Amino acid sequence: MEKKSLSNKIIKKLKAQYIAYNLEVLDQKNEEVINPDFTAAEESEEEKTLEDLNKEDLENIKRSAYQEGFSKGYEEGRRLGYEEGFKEGLIEGKEKGYEEGKAKAQEELEEEKARLKSLVETEVSRLKSLIERLDREAKELVLNLDKEILNLAIMVAEKILFTKPRVDGNALLNLIRECLNFVAEGLKVKIRIHPRDLALIKEHLDELPPTYQLEFEEDLSLTQGGIILSSSTGIIDATLETRIKQVLSRLKDAG
Repeated sequence: MEKKSLSNKIIKKLKAQYIAYNLEVLDQKNEEVINPDFTAAEESEEEKTLEDLNKEDLENIKRSAYQEGFSKGYEEGRRLGYEEGFKEGLIEGKEKGYEEGKAKAQEELEEEKARLKSLVETEVSRLKSLIERLDREAKELVLNLDKEILNLAIMVAEKILFTKPRVDGNALLNLIRECLNFVAEGLKVKIRIHPRDLALIKEHLDELPPTYQLEFEEDLSLTQGGIILSSSTGIIDATLETRIKQVLSRLKDAG
C-alpha cells in the first residue's frame, strides 16, 4: 500500500514536470503545478521504486501528460488565435469597408454628375432651339408688320391726295424758307401760291429771309398747302401733289 502511494507521488511529480516543460509558452498565472515536498527517506524510496517502473508505465505517464498539456495548450492557443484573428479581421474589415464605401460614394457621385450634365445639356439645347424659333418668328412678324405699315402709309398718303388739306400759316412759311435754302441769296424769286394761302401769310412776310427779292403770284390751279418757286437758276416744285408722290415713291422703294 505504501509502495503504491509512493508510486502515485512519483507519477504526479513526473506529470507536473512534463506539463511545466510542454506549457512553458502559456500563461501559468492560474495554473497550479504539483510540486510535492519529499523527505530524504522518501527520495531514496522514490529512486528505488522508479527503477521498478516498467516502460509501459512511463509511456502512459508521458502520454497522459502530453494529452493534458496539448489539450490546455490547444485551447489557450485557440483562444488567443481567435482574439488576435478577430482584432485583425475587425481592423481589416473596417479598412476594407471604408475603401469600398468611399469608392461606391465616388462612383455614385460621378454618375450623378454625368446625369446632371446630360440634363443641363438637354435643357440648353432645348432653350437654344426655342430662342432660334422665336427669333425667326419675331423677324417674320416684324417683316409682316413692316409691309402692313407700308401699305397703310401708302393708303393714307393716297387718300390725302383726294382730301382737302388743312393749311397752316406757319407750315407755309416754313415750306417757303426750306425751298429758299436751295436758291442763292440776292436773286429774284417768284413764288406761285393759292390766294387763300397768301392771305394766311400776308401779315407775316417780314418773317421771311430779307436777302431775297420775293414776288408772290396768286395761282388758283394750285392745291392749298403747296407752292412753286422759280428763279434764274431753276424751278422748285413744292406742290402738295409732288411732295406726296415723292413720299409714296420712297415708301415703295423701301418696301
